[in-house]
Amino acid sequence: VLPNPVLQFQFNYNKKNYIVNVGRFIKSKQQFKLIEMFNEIDNEGWELHFIGDGPELMPTKEKTNKLGCHNKVIFHGKQKDPLKIVAQSKVFAFTSISEGFPNALLEAFACGTACISFDCLAGPSDIIDDGINGYLIPQDDVVLYKARLAELMNDSKKRELFVGRALEKSKIFHPTQISLNLLNKIYEDCN
Repeated sequence: VLPNPVLQFQFNYNKKNYIVNVGRFIKSKQQFKLIEMFNEIDNEGWELHFIGDGPELMPTKEKTNKLGCHNKVIFHGKQKDPLKIVAQSKVFAFTSISEGFPNALLEAFACGTACISFDCLAGPSDIIDDGINGYLIPQDDVVLYKARLAELMNDSKKRELFVGRALEKSKIFHPTQISLNLLNKIYEDCN
């Protein structure tokens, strides 16, 4: 199995107190669950940013207004270059219940953004090593997700540790490394 490649991005942005989520607004991405969790923890000085579009965008905006947290939740819609926002963010929060290989999560890794994700059926566990380079939360364990999200928001040393390790791990997804792995596999199979 060849993973999707990603380059390490060289952005010189000052990180902001942003939590970012990238994905289509469909039920399986559970963006509203992230809004509920964000709203239930101490989020003073933080903003939650969403990049993406889809059929659940308007209902999610309406629910956000009803919760009264619309002044801290920003919807950017579909972006030509979403990595500019991801690279400015201190935390990338992923709430999907189903994935193939989550490119957005891998790109957040390569942007130097601390990551947290539910451990859905496929994908995030190929990228995140729980407690080492990010947080991988058992599916639907909202209590633990909220606790770990709050920890990432409040612990800059933990974020820096995760980012350093994530950048190191993202090197195995570099196109050159993937190409070398493929060539080595071909060479082994030919001998």
